[in-house]
Amino acid sequence: MLIESEFSFDIPPEVVYDGLLDPDILASALPGTDRLELTGEDRYEGEMEASVGPVTAARFSVVVELKEKVRPESFDMHVDGKGK
Repeated sequence: MLIESEFSFDIPPEVVYDGLLDPDILASALPGTDRLELTGEDRYEGEMEASVGPVTAARFSVVVELKEKVRPESFDMHVDGKGK
């Protein structure tokens, strides 16, 4: 699954980038994410609720890892979800 979005902010890029490293702010940027906790360097664990095909509102345990970080421009998020 590929989730892409684009947003504009009237604050310095460093502030936005650092904000997105905060687990609460990062969770609010991922659709359906209830919570994330920082569990290691660039690694977060939490819960997400999502619809996949005919299954509606399935709950998943997720691991989010930040890769290819280019401060303050970008990073890739690798999200691994497991659930019933």
